[in-house]
Amino acid sequence: MISKKKQDKFQININDSFPFLDGLDLSVNMSIIIYLCSFFLPDVDTRVAIVIMSSIIFLSFTSRVFDLKVSKLIQNSKFEKINIFIILPFLYLPPTLITLNSSTILAVIILSTSRILIGLFFSLCYRNLKVNDLNQYTNLCLTKYWVIYFLGLIVGFFLFSLMNEVYSNDFLNSGGWKILYIILISISFFLYVISNFLLKISTKFDSHIIIENRTKNNFSINFLIILIPIFTYLLFSSSHWLPKFSNPENLHFLSYDFLYPFLTIMLFIFLTPLANLVGRKKSITFFCLSIIIISAVISFISHSSSYSIDFLKFFIALVSSFTICCFILQSQYKKKSSSKLLSELNLVLFILSITVPFIFYYFIYHSINYSGIYIFFALVYLINYFTFFSQKNG
Repeated sequence: MISKKKQDKFQININDSFPFLDGLDLSVNMSIIIYLCSFFLPDVDTRVAIVIMSSIIFLSFTSRVFDLKVSKLIQNSKFEKINIFIILPFLYLPPTLITLNSSTILAVIILSTSRILIGLFFSLCYRNLKVNDLNQYTNLCLTKYWVIYFLGLIVGFFLFSLMNEVYSNDFLNSGGWKILYIILISISFFLYVISNFLLKISTKFDSHIIIENRTKNNFSINFLIILIPIFTYLLFSSSHWLPKFSNPENLHFLSYDFLYPFLTIMLFIFLTPLANLVGRKKSITFFCLSIIIISAVISFISHSSSYSIDFLKFFIALVSSFTICCFILQSQYKKKSSSKLLSELNLVLFILSITVPFIFYYFIYHSINYSGIYIFFALVYLINYFTFFSQKNG
């Protein structure tokens, strides 16, 4: 029985394509922000346009907190009878129809609407997916979710790198970025063909699923630790353009290349089964206390050399891997339902959608305090440690 259960956890299902598409969407859109700024906001200063455009892109995070209300709205509608893979291509299509001669306000509205609907689409697929009349929830506590999401990030990064090498900046600024949107449309349509015609799988929204909607009352403070690895994914996706427009003192730090998220996911894969063998409570204690102690000590050391900056990026990757593992252990220890985890993740993404544009603004106009980052890690994990164990003991 145990071996079969473990095998089921790592079995690839059709709903596993959504974390991949979600990561791919984030990577592609964060990579092309500069080209989107030139296309949609040509008369705005580039640095200001970056902050505005990032806010628009992150509307796909903002809208997810409203997925339960949207689910109720589509009850008994025709959407429940449509293969959901055919919906996503039409959500990416409107921005590709915009031309340079289009009204700026209209173009921004179309892009914003597209981002809002895409965010709702992914959240509903995670929670309200029905495959062959069987509910298929996305479980955030499974290792494969984070691995598949990471693969989506990497594929998006390499697609952008290839496009950036082949085409000139002038071409990309004038609408060449649409090539990546066409690729997203093609991948989504390909999944539709595979699921509907080859596998003959029925994938639909099930808006009749009864879900506890008490996110505001039940939201756990220790869930906020997941902000750390998700933000590093954003940093990786933005590493092509963000250093160029940032304060010169931040240049080296913001070059958060492939090595660091790769290290994060590899350490996470290695640590998760090891932590389960040691014990969830002991592992959570180790993760929290080790990060608190190391961060507190290093915050008093000078960080003027490039080696200290490289160490900080390595340490962020280490903390990110600890964080994902700690998040899974805490969720399992408290026996949280998949529905509640998704609701809390949506709230975390909502927080990110509001804060990240301001963080980008800070990176652009101000130098980073490296000691402050270590102190931040120490405080976050100190709060996480006390809130987790006090809630459990209480």
